[in-house]
Amino acid sequence: MEALAKTYDHLADKYHAQRGDFEITHLISDFYLALHKANGTLLDLGCGTGFPTGKFFLERGWQVHGVDISKRMLELAERITPEMKCIHCDMCSFSAEEAFYDGVSTIYSFFHVPLENQASLLARITRLLKPEGKLLMTYATEAYTGKPRFDGSMEFMGKLLYYGHETPEILHAQLNDAGLKLLHEEDHCIGGETFRWILCEK
Repeated sequence: MEALAKTYDHLADKYHAQRGDFEITHLISDFYLALHKANGTLLDLGCGTGFPTGKFFLERGWQVHGVDISKRMLELAERITPEMKCIHCDMCSFSAEEAFYDGVSTIYSFFHVPLENQASLLARITRLLKPEGKLLMTYATEAYTGKPRFDGSMEFMGKLLYYGHETPEILHAQLNDAGLKLLHEEDHCIGGETFRWILCEK
């Protein structure tokens, strides 16, 4: 994960400058509505600069904790979303009080977690969620990697980054084993990239 952190440190400014090319506000809004709460506490894993997810929830009175492995991303977040609590940490080792969060989001980040660690991360997320709390995640699939199951590197913005995903059947089993109920999943092509957007409930 150290290599991933260094890569995103290098890409952070360029990544944020181009973030507007990936319009996901409608999907974040759908997540917000699914939570059925005027305000609450959100954990954004792989938060980057806090835009757009953290910013969206902060503007609606939510408390947002943002976790990211990139120091530079969090430096930008302190300027762009200063109300967000920034935590420099590998999301797989992040810990907090159990059943603390109303929602957890992991947007364009979960697939950078090594494949062998993804199931345990889902279980960790479940422990952090309140009863009936919800998870929104983007997941890499064959539509992006070209393979039913992928465990390797792909180019992104001129750099090689790790990507990992299981088959849909294995992912569904992992979600179930983690104590997460699948509510909705749908592929969306945004900015020329197709990922699966998945909504789950504890």
